Amino acid sequence: MFDTNTFLQTTFTEENSTRREPIPVGEYQASVENVKPDVTQNGAALLRVTWKLQDFTHDEINGRLVDQTIWLDLTPGGALDMAKGKNTGLGRLREACGQNQPGKPWQPGMLLGAQATVSVTHRADKEDPAIIYDQIKSVARPA
Repeated sequence: MFDTNTFLQTTFTEENSTRREPIPVGEYQASVENVKPDVTQNGAALLRVTWKLQDFTHDEINGRLVDQTIWLDLTPGGALDMAKGKNTGLGRLREACGQNQPGKPWQPGMLLGAQATVSVTHRADKEDPAIIYDQIKSVARPA
């Protein structure tokens, strides 16, 4: 267990990395580790989904976290817009997790622990192209 007091008193002689190694582009089995709704400064709504990769053949990949951002369409009253053609990103996520059945009650928290196949891609930082971010391109039912 991490002890904050011990950490503050420990002396280190090794240097820390300044760049994180990106996850190789590809498809991975993963589970939803966290879901967090958010609102941008201009009032746009989104859902941040954190996926935990499950690749037991590669220790350097297994357990790594990758974020997915799903932009949400809202009604004028601020509710999730369930009209045809709206919230398709959320629909694809729910479908991949087996949670998109009509008439069956659903809440975003039900995504926690859900399994899917995620496609990881890369995005360069706008300020420093040498910094590479992992991102989820798409999700599909588990293989």
